[in-house]
Amino acid sequence: MLNTTGTIQYLRNEIIDAKSLDYVKTARSKGVPENVVYSRHIFRNSILPIAAFFWIFNYRTFKWFNIS
Repeated sequence: MLNTTGTIQYLRNEIIDAKSLDYVKTARSKGVPENVVYSRHIFRNSILPIAAFFWIFNYRTFKWFNIS
């Protein structure tokens, strides 16, 4: 449970940080709808560190058990 909570808090902080980046401000100033800004700009870039962590974790786990 703590691991899930930590992951969600990390994602929340990444989203908050991504809201103030220049490419998000540029997209908003161009008139891109808010749901598109969140899905294409903010969420995609915020989820990358979490996805990379899980990929590395799975790779090391399966390699350790000689499953792959």
